[in-house]
Amino acid sequence: MRILFTLLALLSFYLGHSTHLLGGYITYKHLSGTTYEIKLTLYRDCNSATPFDGTNGAASAAIVGVYDANNNFIDVINLYNPVVTVIEGDTTLPCSVPPAVCREVGVYTSTFVLPSANTTYTLVHERCCLPFTVLNIYNPGDQGSVFTATIPANSNNNSPTFNLDLARYIRIYDTTNIVNWCTDIDGDSLVFSLANPLSGASPSEPAPNPPYGGPYPPVTFYPGYNATQPFGAASNCTINSYFGQIQIVPQGAGIYIMNVLVSEYRNANLLSQYPVLLNITVSDCISANPPVNPGDTISTSIISPNAANNEIYTYPNPASDAVSIQYSGTEQHAYLYDIKGMKLQEVELGNGQAQFKQLSAYAPGIYYVQIGNVTKRLVIARH
Repeated sequence: MRILFTLLALLSFYLGHSTHLLGGYITYKHLSGTTYEIKLTLYRDCNSATPFDGTNGAASAAIVGVYDANNNFIDVINLYNPVVTVIEGDTTLPCSVPPAVCREVGVYTSTFVLPSANTTYTLVHERCCLPFTVLNIYNPGDQGSVFTATIPANSNNNSPTFNLDLARYIRIYDTTNIVNWCTDIDGDSLVFSLANPLSGASPSEPAPNPPYGGPYPPVTFYPGYNATQPFGAASNCTINSYFGQIQIVPQGAGIYIMNVLVSEYRNANLLSQYPVLLNITVSDCISANPPVNPGDTISTSIISPNAANNEIYTYPNPASDAVSIQYSGTEQHAYLYDIKGMKLQEVELGNGQAQFKQLSAYAPGIYYVQIGNVTKRLVIARH
C-alpha cells in the first residue's frame, strides 16, 4: 500500500507540474529607445492537467529571464493572461485528425525597458515538460524546453515574425511543404537550418525562476532520430536555408518534435538566433489523392540563391512604392519575385541600373530581386 501511495504521489506531482509543452518561440518588437514589446508563444496539449502559466489556477507567471552579453542575470519579465486559442483538425479531409488530439496556443505579450542600449541582451524561457507520447525524444516526459532570442546592442532591431502553426497534423507518406512562414520587417537576411532542440527545466524544477543562463544542452534523441532526421532515417525532412521552405515526407506515424534555427544577419554580421520548436503529428491514415495540408502552399521556386561575385544593391530597402537597383555584372534583366517564386515584374538594366515601380500594389512582406543567379531579399513596407 505504501508503494502504491508513493507512485500515486509521484504521478500527482508530475501531472501538477507538467504542461505537455509542444513548441514555442520568443519574438520582440522595438517600440522606442530601450523599450521593447516581448511576445512569448507556447503550444501545449489540451489534455495537460496544468493550465498555462500566468492564468487562473496556475502556480505562477510565465517567466522570461533577461541576461546580458556576459551571461549575467539582469531581470525577469513576468507574463500573465495569455491569449489562448484551441487548434482543431480539419474534419473535411479524407483522413481527419482523431478527436483525442487537441492542441492549444497561448500568446503572452508585455513591454520591457532594457537597462542600456549599448549592451546585447538575451531573453530566455524554460519550461518542462514534453508529452510522454513524443516518439523521437528519449524520455520526453523528463525533458523540458528552452526558447531564446537576442536583442543586439545599438540596433533598434525587430525580431523576425513567425506565422507558422507549430502544432501541425500531416499524413504518412504525404509530401508536406511549409512556406511563407517567416518575415523580417527590417529587411535583415535570414538563414534557416535544422538544429537540436534545447533542453531546459525538469520535473523537479519545471519553471525555473529566474530561468538559467546558457549555454543549454540539447535534448536527447531516441536512437534512429536526430536534429536533421527528426522523423527517422527513412523519412525525408529538409529545409531551404535561404527561403525557409520546410519539406516533410514522413514514413512512420507518431508525434515528433523538430527545431528550426532562424539566424538573423545584417551587413553580414550575425544579430540574433531564434530556435523555433515544432510539434508534428503524423497520422497513419492514407488518402488516395492527399490534398496539401491546410494552410500550406506547394512552392516550386525558380529563384536560385547561389552566391556570385556580383552583388545586387537595392535602395531604399524596405521600400514602399519604388526601389532602385544597382548591379555590377553583365546581365541585362532584373526580376522581382514573391516568396512563392511567382514572377511579378521584369525590367531591363541600363548601365547596371533599373527600378521596380508601383510596389504599393503588393502586400507588405518579403520579396526577392533576381539578376542572373544572384538573389537579393527586398522588404515591401507601408510608411
